[in-house]
Amino acid sequence: MTYPYIETGSGPDVVLLHAFPLSSSMWEKNARVIAEAGFRVIAPDLPGFGKNRLYNDTSGMDDMALGIKELLDSLGIGNAVFAGLSMGGYVLFSLLKQFPQYISAMVLCDTTAGSDTEERRQGRYELIERLEEEGSDVLVETMLHNLLSTHTLRNNVDLAERLVEDFRGCDPKAAAAALRGMALRPDSRDVLSETDLSTLFIFGEDDKLTGLEGAREMNDLVRRSRLEVIPEAGHYSNIENPEVFNRLMIGFLNSLAIST
Repeated sequence: MTYPYIETGSGPDVVLLHAFPLSSSMWEKNARVIAEAGFRVIAPDLPGFGKNRLYNDTSGMDDMALGIKELLDSLGIGNAVFAGLSMGGYVLFSLLKQFPQYISAMVLCDTTAGSDTEERRQGRYELIERLEEEGSDVLVETMLHNLLSTHTLRNNVDLAERLVEDFRGCDPKAAAAALRGMALRPDSRDVLSETDLSTLFIFGEDDKLTGLEGAREMNDLVRRSRLEVIPEAGHYSNIENPEVFNRLMIGFLNSLAIST
């Protein structure tokens, strides 16, 4: 059984990989606009999120990448432009290692190619313990204020409230499984430095988790890349400022068509 997914539009294939602890629905304000620009957009639900109820005790990034590969095979897609945000970026790094032939170009958003520091890894394990004891409300308490920009928290109450509901609706066991997988992921800077793929980095200017310093470091590793910074956005840049995000995505996609 392949991953559940949403699909819209027709044309060159674009695959969107969502962040933790959200689902394909996080791309709602992006997928339609990208499709209207002439692309077929596919956004899968990663294990344990959205309509994907199948997951193991540890949802490893390599296993998720294999699931994406199997989905593409089932759809008859030989390669596509991939965009991954945060955890979706981790899955994209694993795809790049295991199945590079499926990727024609990349958009890496608010993510990091490095493995977790020991402090960060320990923080994930502590969060897993709290999830098991307290449920998904702990995700709201511990994460949400760091994920959104100050501007969003002050000026977009509707978005913040919607994310609260999304976080609370997350299966705590699935969230714990994904946290284990992220804690165990390897450093991917080597594979990133070796790629010759056209790559766009998109980061929120107020991303408190991955940050612009790390974005610049990754951008320096890739020969054919550029970095774009979205104002008034944090870690969830695609939903905090979707208009700018969509413009950057579509501009990048159109430039690929011109260059080929």
